[in-house]
Amino acid sequence: MNKDKLFMRTIKSIEGLHDGSNEVLITFMDGARIRQYHSQDCCEYVRVAQVDGIIDKHIGATIYELQEKVSYKGDPGIKDLNEEEESVTYAFYTLKTSKGYLDWRWTGESNGYYSEDVECELDEHTKKNVNK
Repeated sequence: MNKDKLFMRTIKSIEGLHDGSNEVLITFMDGARIRQYHSQDCCEYVRVAQVDGIIDKHIGATIYELQEKVSYKGDPGIKDLNEEEESVTYAFYTLKTSKGYLDWRWTGESNGYYSEDVECELDEHTKKNVNK
């Protein structure tokens, strides 16, 4: 996703941003939206594991930046929250808006043979449905 295309868009709604969610939708006033999700395979578990900040505070805010940082079990400086799984991926997101910061973390766990990646897509085709 080209994060430059998010700059100065105004947030209309944020859905699914809570612990245990497997999909997050951030919709903009122009009808475009960001969709975060994981394409589920067989034997992995990927979900939103932590949210820091007041979500509703950012409704009507203008986006300045969306940062993403991905870390893995065993990386220096990462406290492994799940010792049982062979493979753990942590995807950290920080949304900087005109009303402050909103942070959340996705956690993906598996035996190491399956993807734990979070897809982050900007869908601009929904602009046509702004008034629906």
